[in-house]
Amino acid sequence: MTNAIATALGNLRRNDLLTDAQVEAGIAALAAHPRVDAVERADSDPWGRAQVRIVARDTARGDLDRVIVLVDALNAMRLTRAEALADWEAMDRRDAAQAAVARQEAEYRALTEDEREAMGQDGAARLREAGIHPRTLVKVCNGLARGSHLPGADLEAWSIYVREVVRGRPRPMDLGRYVAGCVTH
Repeated sequence: MTNAIATALGNLRRNDLLTDAQVEAGIAALAAHPRVDAVERADSDPWGRAQVRIVARDTARGDLDRVIVLVDALNAMRLTRAEALADWEAMDRRDAAQAAVARQEAEYRALTEDEREAMGQDGAARLREAGIHPRTLVKVCNGLARGSHLPGADLEAWSIYVREVVRGRPRPMDLGRYVAGCVTH
């Protein structure tokens, strides 16, 4: 995004009614953009929003050759089509990750008390196999929560816990969930 586009866009939203100065600044920013071939003011839409007639290449909305709301045109010029697609894909990945966490939380809530206890016992056994005492994890967890500096051995123990016990499930700092008899304070 060019500085002129960012300045013209500012905190404007699509439905904001713009002053003449804001419209002129937006049109000037669009005209200065290297991917814009032509831009001129058009009649406002029925809701009073400023519109422009724009011819532009490689915008977030693809190639433009039409009348469009000025704020939409400014937003379209912020990114190229490839950048916009990458942003949308990243947003889809975040949404999928959040959905996966929600599914895992639902699966955990659906466990019986015995199944939860078995999961904690399995976590404790994995820690014993790795030679890690649960109190070390409590110390590390509390240190992480405080933002304290932790020695490398403690961080290595935490890394093993996350890799071998938590295994990608949510809420790793809820030690009692994954290790029987382990509670943070």
